[in-house]
Amino acid sequence: MKKSLYIFAAVVAAGCTIGATGCGAPSRNVATLSSNWYSNTNFKSIQPTFTQNNTPFAAEEISYDVKFKKNQGGNFTYTVDYADGNYTTLFYAAEFDYSKKEEGVNYVCDEFRKSYEDAAKDRPVIAYYYKTELNIPTVKFSCNGKEEEFKDDFTVTECWFLSVENQLRPLYSRQEIKSASPANLQAATVESAYELVHYEYTCYYDYNGTSVKCEKTDKLSADAKKTVTVTAGLDGAQNSLFDVAEYNILARALNLSETSFSQTVSVFTPSGGVGNCTLSGGVLPLPSTTDEDKQAKSHTISQLTKNNLFLPKQNEDGSYSDLSTVAVTAVYHGSLNVNGLSQAYWFTAVENERNNRGRATMVRMEMPVPYNLGTSIYTLNEIKTTLWQK
Repeated sequence: MKKSLYIFAAVVAAGCTIGATGCGAPSRNVATLSSNWYSNTNFKSIQPTFTQNNTPFAAEEISYDVKFKKNQGGNFTYTVDYADGNYTTLFYAAEFDYSKKEEGVNYVCDEFRKSYEDAAKDRPVIAYYYKTELNIPTVKFSCNGKEEEFKDDFTVTECWFLSVENQLRPLYSRQEIKSASPANLQAATVESAYELVHYEYTCYYDYNGTSVKCEKTDKLSADAKKTVTVTAGLDGAQNSLFDVAEYNILARALNLSETSFSQTVSVFTPSGGVGNCTLSGGVLPLPSTTDEDKQAKSHTISQLTKNNLFLPKQNEDGSYSDLSTVAVTAVYHGSLNVNGLSQAYWFTAVENERNNRGRATMVRMEMPVPYNLGTSIYTLNEIKTTLWQK
């Protein structure tokens, strides 16, 4: 399951080195983004009503069920099975304290500290904080009558980034990936079907977004405490640049009020460098062909209604309006070493930019597992708290 960093983390985590873009600084293709998680999507700054330590304050915290659907007649040499898992997201805004350490974590490296001191001369740097956790209890590989099972696959990502008016520019990210991942298109033995990885990446961006310093620790190596550090220039990115850990929020910030849209961006992964991704989509209902899909959709609508994120309208014939959603497909290309891989999102549609009831809540994700092995499907389980909506 290429689940770690939204489909391609486990691919690039398998051993690629950190890369840099070209030395030139061409003009960038600037992304068009909106604050779709806010009632007024045209508000470009970070909203004080869900900034930590303000009153009132509430973070957005959502959990998702994760189920694996195996491809029928897919890969003929081996199979993989993932137990049902759980995925949680946490999103809010707070002061980005570049001088503070939390549990041994420093959010800014010494080389870039002055850029933050300059930025904070007049007022504190307020940034978005986004954290995700994915837990899969067991993963089982089968090949030629033999099986191997692994327990406790997990991925944790967290990142800080600026407002929409600052193009969600990344400041910091951390990712820890412990995974048994498919290793090959074909396998003769079960041992050759998988690869075990346990990496931790930490990325520090200078405040202006021109350089990044990354630290990589391989926790399965003989010297598990050894950290490899690489600094890369980002001036050559062709498009607005984002960190891979903030990818869900980037997709959420697109033109979700449009019938159709397409946006190409640059994405930095700590193990693959800078690559380009194209996100495109338009209005599309949630899948409802199978009984399982219908149950998931009904549960999603119930959770949204309970949290005042959806208000069904009664039609003249007595029926009620359906939930309007936008599907976004992200296709990766360029130097990410995952050319052509894709993933799909569903968000509640932005039907009114000044009364955005649904707040573009992410309600579904689908991520194909490489080598034609299947698809991981994320469906909304529980909205625990929502960003302050007043």
